[in-house]
Amino acid sequence: MVPADRKAYAMMTREQARAAASRLIRKMRSIGWKADVWENLGWHYSIRRGQLAIYEHFVGGRPRYQALLSTDKYAGGEAFWTNRDSYRDPNSCEAAQVRTALQFILKCRDAMLVSMDARVVEQVRRKIGGAPRRRLTGPGAGDLPG
Repeated sequence: MVPADRKAYAMMTREQARAAASRLIRKMRSIGWKADVWENLGWHYSIRRGQLAIYEHFVGGRPRYQALLSTDKYAGGEAFWTNRDSYRDPNSCEAAQVRTALQFILKCRDAMLVSMDARVVEQVRRKIGGAPRRRLTGPGAGDLPG
């Protein structure tokens, strides 16, 4: 028998893991979550929407949640913007992970805009498409039309 604190990590059967993932999906306020169940020295589960996964584990018999955003749908790729905190509510966990990712993206954008020549940034933006052009600052920004 699996100890209560480890039940989320090592289910006895695939059906137990699927049932636990289904319960977790029902706790979510957002839609589009799918169960992910796998075997690795016991049955495990998470739920995912796109490349965002939420994992449930138990501390003192109470559920806790962590999230991971990855480059592929099975979290086997590079993990980005991982919030290492553990949450009591899976919806708070999702919100914190999204907030962590957005903060990282904004920091990268700001660093790029300050560090790079604005003409280069504009040329790349035009090639790859993107958001409507906003006023750029930094070296060379005064040379841009409009």
